[in-house]
Amino acid sequence: MPKAKEKKKEETKTKSEKKNSEMKTFKIYGTFKYSDGYQDFIKETKAAKEIRAIDKVYKLIGSQHRIKRKYIEIKKIEVS
Repeated sequence: MPKAKEKKKEETKTKSEKKNSEMKTFKIYGTFKYSDGYQDFIKETKAAKEIRAIDKVYKLIGSQHRIKRKYIEIKKIEVS
């Protein structure tokens, strides 16, 4: 067989396996403005990058408590 037609058999991963291997668990600590004061929170989420995890937390807190992003403060981020 000519070299051009030879195919190397590589170990291939499925899309879900690739996705899970790249995902990290982030634990995000912060506060948000609630009524007259501030409420502390801890959220644990999976994401490929830190910025995606932060965005996800803004989205979750904002939708659950009807709060704009400017009233949510991220204090600390841990990678597990």
